[in-house]
Amino acid sequence: CGAGIGRVSSGVLLEYFRAVDLVEPCRHLLDVAQEHLRGTKARRFLLCSLQDVKLRPAEYDCIWIQWALMYLPDDDLRSFLKRCKAALAPHGFLCIKENVARRSWFVDRLEGSITRTVTQFRDCFRQAGFSVVQDIEQPEWPNEVLPLRVFVLRPDASQVLRLSPVAHCNPRCPAEGLQEAVADSQTQSSSVRTGIFAGNWVDGDWVSEVRLDAADLGLGAGV
Repeated sequence: CGAGIGRVSSGVLLEYFRAVDLVEPCRHLLDVAQEHLRGTKARRFLLCSLQDVKLRPAEYDCIWIQWALMYLPDDDLRSFLKRCKAALAPHGFLCIKENVARRSWFVDRLEGSITRTVTQFRDCFRQAGFSVVQDIEQPEWPNEVLPLRVFVLRPDASQVLRLSPVAHCNPRCPAEGLQEAVADSQTQSSSVRTGIFAGNWVDGDWVSEVRLDAADLGLGAGV
């Protein structure tokens, strides 16, 4: 989800899964992805937003979402995550890659995006019925840009997060003056070992690559 022109699908997901569906709301980006991935295991190219995408029940071993949740307010985010939960096959997992706020969440009104704190992300995950089984901060990341995190989620995992209530963020509400309600709580879980490294497209080139070792997650070649 948030497939863009298919770089992560091409460089990572197609290496580990027998079929990949791409979701992207921008037609010109999806057209490039379709041309670039012609003849590969890319199966469906879905032109729609995360609010409108319809995912087939219990079909996916992995749903990968990157730099897309920033465009959803809390209510749409929880609704989307619940649909992802229903779309996961048994033992399936979600990978979410997003920038996070260092202190307090904020809205970029120019591009209509919101940057959440780690605590606020985890709160939304919990409310949607997910547990965080891995939380990875991008190493060797430039200090000038926002921190980058990869969250690996599983439904109803044995590791349950215990979170205090936090101030909810919503792009429709003014951001000025709101402060984070609780300190960031860290969750360290060894229930899943991953080989995930996240990257970003900066000044026309990758800062780092994206890798996902599906074998470490106990999966075969799924969807």
